[in-house]
Amino acid sequence: MFKPRDVEELAVKLEQAIDSRLGSNARETITRGFNSKTNVKKISSGIPGAWTPFLTRKQSTDVMTIAGIDEAGRGCVIGPLVIAGALFEDEVVSTLPEIGVKDSKKLSAKKRVKLFDEIKELALDYAFFELSPTVIDKVVFRNVPLRRLNYLETMAMASVLRKLRPDEAHVDPCDVDSDRCARQIQSVIPFKIKIKCEPRADAKYPSTGAASILAKVTRDKRVKALRELYGDFNSGYPSDSKTQNFIRDYFENHSECPDFIRGSWSTVQRHMKKIRLMQ
Repeated sequence: MFKPRDVEELAVKLEQAIDSRLGSNARETITRGFNSKTNVKKISSGIPGAWTPFLTRKQSTDVMTIAGIDEAGRGCVIGPLVIAGALFEDEVVSTLPEIGVKDSKKLSAKKRVKLFDEIKELALDYAFFELSPTVIDKVVFRNVPLRRLNYLETMAMASVLRKLRPDEAHVDPCDVDSDRCARQIQSVIPFKIKIKCEPRADAKYPSTGAASILAKVTRDKRVKALRELYGDFNSGYPSDSKTQNFIRDYFENHSECPDFIRGSWSTVQRHMKKIRLMQ
């Protein structure tokens, strides 16, 4: 698995991609999964310090394919928002519940980790798009109507689908308007996809449940790495008392928001406001 580097430069590139509606010249920050059955070569991503893996598909062109898309970490105040996509042959999708695939929130962490590897083996392809706190803050602070976090996440989902190129997509929407989310995704994809964009899709569609597991396990890995670097903040969600205490203690000793914390979240803004009043 490959991780995006040089977040500040990538944030600028991502904003340019959003502004141009992911046109043909846009370069997305994308990390792709692969296993030993997949041929990989490096190609230029057009972004300094980053590259995009190219994957050879395991399926033939005449097979009906379905991709599930979901995210993890949208509401957290610490760490990235991770969007995951998993591509399957149509006939494989019905077998996913047999190995225990369901909404990741209904599974233990141990079970999710076990399924993570099984899902990758069954999938034709899979992809991740990570939105760092720096990127999220840039869009939230800019505060352009209809171009806030929902749109940012929708464009990330579209980017994953552009890479997977399914015949049909089952998407758990980030927007309260599911139809709008589906329209925005299709508007930036240069080929036609049948998009089912429905709330709680991770509980309804096995492909989306699989994507939710990939996203959750990947985010958990990122959060674990951050805890090892900066201390135990537990889950990173603003409702978590341990996370709240960590943020409070951090800003008692620092006046700037670090790149692993979302400065645009109200949990952080309360502390930043106090610091500004003291200066």
